Amino acid sequence: MKYTFIEDKDPIFHRTKYRNMVAKTVETPFLAVWDVDVLVDKSQIIDAMEKLRQDKTDMAYPFDGRFYDTSEIIRTLYMKKQQMKILHQNRERMTLIYGENHKGGAFLANTEKYRLSGMENEKFYGWGPEDFERYDRWINMQFRVYNSPGSMYHFTHPRDLNGRFSSVRQAELTNSERTKTLKSSYYELYTQVNF
Repeated sequence: MKYTFIEDKDPIFHRTKYRNMVAKTVETPFLAVWDVDVLVDKSQIIDAMEKLRQDKTDMAYPFDGRFYDTSEIIRTLYMKKQQMKILHQNRERMTLIYGENHKGGAFLANTEKYRLSGMENEKFYGWGPEDFERYDRWINMQFRVYNSPGSMYHFTHPRDLNGRFSSVRQAELTNSERTKTLKSSYYELYTQVNF
């Protein structure tokens, strides 16, 4: 394990910048990017890693797109018992906060292909749809993307400045970045990946 402390007094967490800093230090053939407030069944992680190791995919989501928000009561119950069946059995009481095709929370990737894809787009500053832009870029750049069967659970929490757009301008800029990626060709993206 390597621990690095970087003092940053900006109240907005520039998540894409820090993810890139960490990704550049990875020395293993695969890497994982994982939000601290999400959980999946371990079998889904094993499934995603097997597909990567067998070279059947370049990027793998350890869930099928269903991203459930737990609620405070279910979160508390899980924290006490620490059993995945609590989350599975209470799924009907949770909200699919991004529909059934979410692209955030966690992914695993072939390190070389992730770097080749441009890693994270640092024009996304703070909270925003960078997860969707990254997925759109992978697809347009013709990387193979896999989703493991099963859902992901998000432990509900209060939203602060880093859990929503900090301004109208930020929302406009990030939505513009995603639209630009969606409309870019395979060749345009390969020349733009350094953002």
